[in-house]
Amino acid sequence: MILKGIPVPQGNITITRHDEHLQWLLQRFVDKVPGVTQAVLASRDGIKLVWVGMDVDAADELSAALSGLRALAFPLASVNEDMHQVVVQFPSVTVYVMRTSDRGADYVSEVLAVRAGPAADPRVVGHEMAALITGVEEHLTTPVRDRAQ
Repeated sequence: MILKGIPVPQGNITITRHDEHLQWLLQRFVDKVPGVTQAVLASRDGIKLVWVGMDVDAADELSAALSGLRALAFPLASVNEDMHQVVVQFPSVTVYVMRTSDRGADYVSEVLAVRAGPAADPRVVGHEMAALITGVEEHLTTPVRDRAQ
């Protein structure tokens, strides 16, 4: 099924109007920032929400890895702070991970991750990620799931 050019996953997952806008923003980000090839927005506990430049399985894998990366980064701070930004560099790709804002106990913060080739300027990627997050941060949180289910 295709919704305005966006593949809609089958099963119990539904792309909401809100998600369509976020997917459009992520696609615009990937198109705009030189060297960036993929982006995913995931809840901090590893649930993919919106992604571009990859298939659903790759988005699942990256989202799960982001949760683990956040868990590894958390104890590295000298105080009890959540990760703000992590950069993981390989010879052929760099992964930039940035936390979105925290809106309190009723919400799970999200992480934005992008993959970029070695020619991408880390300053530009980081700046554009921060600008994207700041520009739409009120839409970048996920309500806590009902624990009774």
